[in-house]
Amino acid sequence: MICDEIQCGMGRTGKVFAFEHAGIVPDVILISKAIGGTQPLAVVVYDKDLDTWGPGAHAGTFRGNQLAMVAGTVVLKKLQDPAFLADVARKGKILEEGLLKLKDEVSIIGDVRGKGLMLGIEFIDPNGPKDIMGHPVPGGDVALKVQRRCLENGLIMEKGGRNGSVMRCLCALNITDDEIKTALSIFEKSVKEVDADVCH
Repeated sequence: MICDEIQCGMGRTGKVFAFEHAGIVPDVILISKAIGGTQPLAVVVYDKDLDTWGPGAHAGTFRGNQLAMVAGTVVLKKLQDPAFLADVARKGKILEEGLLKLKDEVSIIGDVRGKGLMLGIEFIDPNGPKDIMGHPVPGGDVALKVQRRCLENGLIMEKGGRNGSVMRCLCALNITDDEIKTALSIFEKSVKEVDADVCH
């Protein structure tokens, strides 16, 4: 079993690796992005029984960058602090609760999902087509309007997911409570502006 933790690992969900929430033990873990602490670093962790490489058989152009290795070491030390991970989970809960409250106040948010500081907000068009269950389908056009409105209001948001309908909330793990409050305030304003446009 291979777990790709490139985007969801290194504490983002409130645990070192997201797969820990499922209680599984993978054979191989793919790690990159956050492990380098802003430096280019990727790591493949695997069970020693799978280590069948002979000397010199596994090489590449970008190996052993010293600055990245030092930054990665700092990241790993930080992740050994249970209080740091608990704080990530706490901040994620604040963010999730704010987003769920907003979901109840508007018609264009279909779902809020995720763990810790890795959350997705799926947008729908309440006036658009419905799926076989009668629910509005994911609304990429609505998400794009929200993304643009967020930018106009001073908040950069990334989107992805089915039909480009999911706003991806991937905050820095050291985000402060005040920064979360500010981001939620801008996001709420932006979503409510688009909701008013879509529904009227």
